[in-house]
Amino acid sequence: MCYTDTDEELWQEDPCEYIRMKFDVFEDFISPTTAAQTLLFTACSKRKEVLQKTMGFCYQILTEPNADPRKKDGALHMIGSLAEILLKRKIYKDQMEYMLQNHVFPPFSSELGYMRARACWVLHYFSLELTRRCLMDDREMPVQVEAAIALQVLISNQEKAKEYVTPFIQPVMQAFLHIIRETENDDLTNVIQKMICEHSEEVTPIAVEMTQHLAMTFNQVIQTGPDEEGSDDKAATAMGILNTIDTLLSVVEDHKEITQQLEGICLQVTGTVLQQHVLEFYEEIFSLAHSLTCQQVSPQMWQLLPLVFEVFQQDGFDYFTDTTPLLHNYVTVDTDVLLSNTKYLEMIYSMCKKVLTGLVLLLGAVPELVHVTHSKLTDQ
Repeated sequence: MCYTDTDEELWQEDPCEYIRMKFDVFEDFISPTTAAQTLLFTACSKRKEVLQKTMGFCYQILTEPNADPRKKDGALHMIGSLAEILLKRKIYKDQMEYMLQNHVFPPFSSELGYMRARACWVLHYFSLELTRRCLMDDREMPVQVEAAIALQVLISNQEKAKEYVTPFIQPVMQAFLHIIRETENDDLTNVIQKMICEHSEEVTPIAVEMTQHLAMTFNQVIQTGPDEEGSDDKAATAMGILNTIDTLLSVVEDHKEITQQLEGICLQVTGTVLQQHVLEFYEEIFSLAHSLTCQQVSPQMWQLLPLVFEVFQQDGFDYFTDTTPLLHNYVTVDTDVLLSNTKYLEMIYSMCKKVLTGLVLLLGAVPELVHVTHSKLTDQ
């Protein structure tokens, strides 16, 4: 469970690959480190004497002035892995503040990047200011990633932590966006979505800037071909980015002028995916388009309909259920434009007809859309 020469080599030569390896859930299945963590946790949860001896062993290393820093990293790794057990037992919980103050806070100032990263990892539920500094000021990417995840956990679990970070939320978000672009780590897209929801009011003024940044990162990520190494990880990251943009849309839905600015950015991303027929992102793309048409359908969004129709014609029925909420908005939100342009009406009718006559297992979505369309037409 200690930092190794292999870790050091990868950290120095390719920190982004180091991050990918450490956060890859599939890597956990073959990682001896994960196996050691599981064994340690199980032994300490089942046998009190094992926990006592383990903590004694860790404290001995941490209190040794000349101990190898890598052994201290391993000791902190062990303690962090046992946090769930330690916090449930009064004898250890009462000593936790002392342990943090004397053995975890100091590594935040260590010259060794892996020790600073380990400090962030241990402090997921205990500290805030030092974690924020590591996110915004540290020069080494693995440290920033650990700090980003730690910060989100702290904010989600401690109301005072949320209040403390609020004045810094804009630079914190900028740091998140920078790290996502540099590392293309899909764990961080989940983190930033949660942060957006926690600080929706503070995020609103920078929503356009954030969406522009996310759109650029998305275009960067999808440049990877499907057969290239790491393409699955990049696909997960790209999906996370699209979901993050959708989260931003929901946050600013009451701010019409901001939503209008986001629309243009989203349409560029949507156009890229649909024109290149990147099928794995269709669900997220149609969700974005649906979000942009819930209150009104702009001329630009109407121009998207022919492209949606073209995609339907080429890619078949598989994605029709994903398009249904968007088509429903075209019919119900701006019926006047739909009726004034028979071309649009014919497209929607043609899609419904093709699905129905194709006898595919989508009959739940189609009759509903047909019914809504018919109702709107007969009301006019």
